Amino acid sequence: MKPNDIPHQSALRKGRFSESEKWYSITSCINGNKPLLVRDRFQPSADMRAAQIVIDAMQWLHERKRWTCKAYVVMPDHIHIVVALGADQTLSSVMSSFGKYTARKLNDFLGSKGRIWQHGFYDHCLRNDESYIKHLRYICENPLRKGWAEKVEDWPFLAIEPDW
Repeated sequence: MKPNDIPHQSALRKGRFSESEKWYSITSCINGNKPLLVRDRFQPSADMRAAQIVIDAMQWLHERKRWTCKAYVVMPDHIHIVVALGADQTLSSVMSSFGKYTARKLNDFLGSKGRIWQHGFYDHCLRNDESYIKHLRYICENPLRKGWAEKVEDWPFLAIEPDW
């Protein structure tokens, strides 16, 4: 195993099946779990540029109908999104586009080079209303659980049904 590899990461791709217009919950993590996207716990909106790069990329994919974004949360070292794939799209192709674009923009912004995102991503097909609601709730509660906000509305990098 390489130093930056995650145990079982090769299993992230095995058996992955993408279906257009199905809802998926996706998690993608920053390489090394470094807090690159939000750095100040007490003034998260003071450091909006890195998180905004990620949000802008999500919006771009949404506007071009590569996916429909229902919800997202950008945390310091990872993101959670609930999306439905557009026609003829695959999770791998959309996440590859997202990862390459945001890595280039984040490296430019941070004055760095190299890998931004961990290899692979986690996905779960939301097959029923119960699973769908559970994942939306998880997104909303993530900043609270991690101690980054006291109320959902306090976290500036979270949206349910973004107004795009």
